[in-house]
Amino acid sequence: TDSLQLAAANAHTQLSTAEINLQTQQTNTQQATTQLQSQLDSAQAALAAAQANYDSAQKVFALGGTSKASVDSARSQLAQAQANVTSAKNALSQNQRAETESLQQLKLSIAQAQNGVKQAELVERAKGVVN
Repeated sequence: TDSLQLAAANAHTQLSTAEINLQTQQTNTQQATTQLQSQLDSAQAALAAAQANYDSAQKVFALGGTSKASVDSARSQLAQAQANVTSAKNALSQNQRAETESLQQLKLSIAQAQNGVKQAELVERAKGVVN
């Protein structure tokens, strides 16, 4: 019966470990999502500013008040800001996909550990009935 008790204890430990891993992963992905959303928000604000700067540069250029190089520089900044928004959106999307996949795997680990606990309990009961 010592080996049965040990098997049951190990099964409970595996279940506890799986539950802790799930909680840790949920916390980590929530923090990452918050950080990535903040980066996206910042990138979108920078894009709005770059768009306004470019629009202004075009108007001033049309009036002859600035050089084509200034407009080109503003266009380049706008393109960079657009790329930053795209990059931030992609990072957020990848994080969300990874979160979904990781959580599914961890939930499976919990289910497997729960099955191990049930199996150990059944074996213990069966041994008690036989003895």
